[in-house]
Amino acid sequence: MNTHTILALSVLLPLSAADFEHTLTDAPDPFPAFDQVDRKLRMPRGRMPETAPDGSLTVNGKPKFLIGMQYGHRASHDIRNLPTGNYPRSLKWLYEKTLDYETAQRIGFDAVGDMPPNHWIDEYRNKWPYQRTPRDPEFFSRYARSGLPLFVDMTLMPSYQGGIAGHIPGKKPGKDAFTVPGPMNDHWMPWSLHDPEGRSLYRKMFRFSAEYYRNEKLKPFVYELFNEPDYNDYGNPARKEFAGAMRKRYGSIDRLNTAWHTTYSSFESAAFRNENENPALGVEWKRFMQQSFAGIVREGVEIIRGIDPRPEALFCVQPNNFRTSNNDLFLTNRYLNAVCGFTGGGDLMHSRVLRALADGKPMFENETYVGKTRNSMRGAFLTNWLRGFNSSLLFQWSTSYWAWHNKSVRDPLAYITRTAPWCVLNPGNVPPEAITGIMDAKKEIVLLNDLFTPRDRGIKPEIALLYSNPVERLSRTRKDNRHLELENCFYALEYSWQNPEIIFEEQLAANRQARYRVLIAPGLFASYPETATRLEQFVRNGGTLVLYRDHLQQNEYGFPVAPGRFPWIVTEGETGQQAEPARWNSVNFEAAPLYRIRSAADYQTELTIRGIPAILTRKSGK
Repeated sequence: MNTHTILALSVLLPLSAADFEHTLTDAPDPFPAFDQVDRKLRMPRGRMPETAPDGSLTVNGKPKFLIGMQYGHRASHDIRNLPTGNYPRSLKWLYEKTLDYETAQRIGFDAVGDMPPNHWIDEYRNKWPYQRTPRDPEFFSRYARSGLPLFVDMTLMPSYQGGIAGHIPGKKPGKDAFTVPGPMNDHWMPWSLHDPEGRSLYRKMFRFSAEYYRNEKLKPFVYELFNEPDYNDYGNPARKEFAGAMRKRYGSIDRLNTAWHTTYSSFESAAFRNENENPALGVEWKRFMQQSFAGIVREGVEIIRGIDPRPEALFCVQPNNFRTSNNDLFLTNRYLNAVCGFTGGGDLMHSRVLRALADGKPMFENETYVGKTRNSMRGAFLTNWLRGFNSSLLFQWSTSYWAWHNKSVRDPLAYITRTAPWCVLNPGNVPPEAITGIMDAKKEIVLLNDLFTPRDRGIKPEIALLYSNPVERLSRTRKDNRHLELENCFYALEYSWQNPEIIFEEQLAANRQARYRVLIAPGLFASYPETATRLEQFVRNGGTLVLYRDHLQQNEYGFPVAPGRFPWIVTEGETGQQAEPARWNSVNFEAAPLYRIRSAADYQTELTIRGIPAILTRKSGK
């Protein structure tokens, strides 16, 4: 055996708590004793929140913002067995045990999060590099049976439930079960939804997870079906199913070619070499992927409900990011009765996007990053509360287990600090005093609970911005940034204290726009066929429509629409002018006219720049 082999073997030897010296200090416990926690700050044991008509959560009839924490999938094992070191003896209850009801109340937690074990993938392992998820029964029971609402996070990260890494020759599942990623947008969706064996793996995950908690006699409050999913499957089963979907949609290849401005010889040939080789193809493919993902979400809810039929159980999906990456937020959330925030909560505009989906549904932020100071922890929860979330779960109430599994790491605590700063149970990473910021936030929330915890705060927004899936899909296909006009308009309004809301283009059919006095369509260059008619009716009924930088001149595939229809303005190319000083409505600013105007019947020109109309208005109906 050569030297290199010996070194490689030494790297894989696991460490234990005995390998490290604990330095325990005599510092006092900064947390109140349980009997010193004001009853107004405690979450009643065994009481599950209810959903109010506006989507807020209530407990005993009072609005309630749930502050919680998320355990990692190994936490119950690691907290018992792996050292963290350098904490006061008075905090052995914090670092050497999982939380129970009383210790959770001392910190300020109302809820706990858990990841189900991954035993069901055992049958697919072949020299699998990770162990079956270890779970300490006593330490798991302390928090899972604490009487606090239990959040269940089903995540398909590769080191966990998504650990069926690939096809094993001669064994099932076959090659087609494993998603063939496209050039982007594939994250923690490892198996094909279009191959029966691949789809069965998702079904097994849902079924195993629900049966696990049922067998443990636990009743989860929320099931998170997917964590950070992006799906773009270039595999043969997906291409074949796409061709079939296009045949069903168009009926004949001639009709498809007419709509797409293409010359494909068959539906099979339209299953592309490059999804963006034609804008219509790119749009249809992205919509097909979005429908595929929404379909497995609907199926997951049905599977879990078959095992856990409680009507009060909530279901959500945590999106990877705002740019939907083949997760159509509007479509997916039709099958869910709760709305989940983006990883890390996103920003102020993201919370408004979620609120557009959350009529009558609670909003959860299941992956809240809290920083390393008392003020940052306080601020993280207060921020989510003020943005309209109904619950916020700290990520992550655990140690970084991978640091303890190889002897090449000489200082595991420093390694955790460098590679996993979100792991709160590393005193070198997050000082214990910082965790008291959670109770600081809770006290302020309880003080102002009746004013700010309900979704309906008695202030009726008058302005909404239109979020357009056609614009999103087409911008991604063309790889331009015109969809980002939504952010530009939102923050211009938000920092002017206008408090804008968001409305999805799909919500126009239900007349959601009637809630608002002003509807702003930022960069709306493409739209569904019926959108112009619905916006025209909004105007005729007395609403004010602002078209910013574009004006519905393309269909959802990016091809020109017939001129002369609403909004009755026709342009003929961009001016290419640079912004220069301008003044309108007693305000000074810089601007440039974007388009040359061919015709704008019955419009009044409000502002010209270098002789070209830049702001135009027209009255119609009311």
